[in-house]
Amino acid sequence: MSPAASTSDAALTRSQVENWDFAHLDAAAARWRASATDSEELFEQHRQSVSAPGGTDWQGSAKDAAWERVSADTAVVGRQGEVLVAAADIAVAGVSDLRAAQRAALESVAEAETDGFRVAEDFRATDARRIDVSTMSARYMAAAEHTENMRWHAEQLLATDKLIAQRISAKAAELDSIRFDGETRGGDGSVQFVNNEEQKSPKDEAMERVAEPRSEVAEPGTWPPTGTPVSGGTPGGDYYPDGIGPPVPGESLPERPKPPAWTPKDVGSGGDATFGTWESRLPSDQLDKWEIDVVREGIASTWPEAERNMSHYFGVSGAPLEQDVGKMLNDLPTFREAVDTRMQDLGARAISQAQAAGATGPLTFPVNTDWIGNQIPQSDRNWYLAVGSFDYNLGGEVTVYPPAQPGGQWTYSMDADLNMRDRYNWDVQKATPIAGVPISDNQLGRFHMIGWAKEFTMYGSTGVHSGN
Repeated sequence: MSPAASTSDAALTRSQVENWDFAHLDAAAARWRASATDSEELFEQHRQSVSAPGGTDWQGSAKDAAWERVSADTAVVGRQGEVLVAAADIAVAGVSDLRAAQRAALESVAEAETDGFRVAEDFRATDARRIDVSTMSARYMAAAEHTENMRWHAEQLLATDKLIAQRISAKAAELDSIRFDGETRGGDGSVQFVNNEEQKSPKDEAMERVAEPRSEVAEPGTWPPTGTPVSGGTPGGDYYPDGIGPPVPGESLPERPKPPAWTPKDVGSGGDATFGTWESRLPSDQLDKWEIDVVREGIASTWPEAERNMSHYFGVSGAPLEQDVGKMLNDLPTFREAVDTRMQDLGARAISQAQAAGATGPLTFPVNTDWIGNQIPQSDRNWYLAVGSFDYNLGGEVTVYPPAQPGGQWTYSMDADLNMRDRYNWDVQKATPIAGVPISDNQLGRFHMIGWAKEFTMYGSTGVHSGN
């Protein structure tokens, strides 16, 4: 019923829920009621005209035949009007039901935000608070519960919309069956209440892209060519070689440093320079694509991040996609340990510099590290298939406190943003079994080059805290 909902069976986005369209149902209800009234009035006038044309009474078999026909037609119009009014009633009641479902969905979003979570377009809740190791597990569980609750309410809104569409379509079929004596209709004879424009499936769209002209280039093994520019980097400021910069007196900085510029470590399948430059090979490419579609559906519930990123790849937008860094910290112990070790090292480095400077009060150092590589272990199939290896950076501030008493302990408190970057691409000459199916990186990378998928940049950030 809503344009946003009718395009696909895919899950709704936050923007679609917030901007749900009700006006078309209200307008349709008014139009159907007016049509019923106008038709009944016109046929009543016609019936009166047949009874006494120009106010003149007439008799005979011709009048009897005309009167019988107009009476039958008026009865048909009356039944059609009843169906139109019933459809209008469904539309009006549907608006009320949709508003209630939308309100419940938006209230679930407000609850998550009140609880300190950011809500993304796909209703994924991520912690907006600084992560503390002692509360990480509870906050992650709360985020998962909020995400599930918001998505459930969005599904209810979509289900309500579909039910309204089904009920109105049933009335359309009923109206189509009420015909004048001897009436025939062209086309399929159906009465269109709603927008039933044909929707293309991803397979249809992919097959259309097959027809697009492309240049002939070398096959895998020599691709991408030497000198292919790296795509997907992000701009930024400078980092400090040892991770911390010159301090300022006090417990805060006037402005926190921005993450440094980031450049992917490999070109993948060539990025923007090679997208859509190869000819497809049918039917083999289409068979490979359908096989991967089946795999994606199979891993959606078990490895959600892997499925989400692969689906975005085949969405062909190439738009950057945010990753849940807080969930990465919670799910990946080796990553969490690496970040904790790095933060402790920066804290110790800041204390050492404060001591060397003879600080007698709090000193705050800016923190901005270079991008540090991290490899996700293959044992975590979800994140390994979703990201693989990635780069992370710590940016923020660390405040050093001299001991309160002579001979006491120097302490530090660090608040920082943990940022990640990576490029979603597939390398030629590798193979990555997914859910037991041996799918080569060459196969997946080829889809980028024939224009059926597109590489993109992954990014994310979460607040972290450390101290001694």
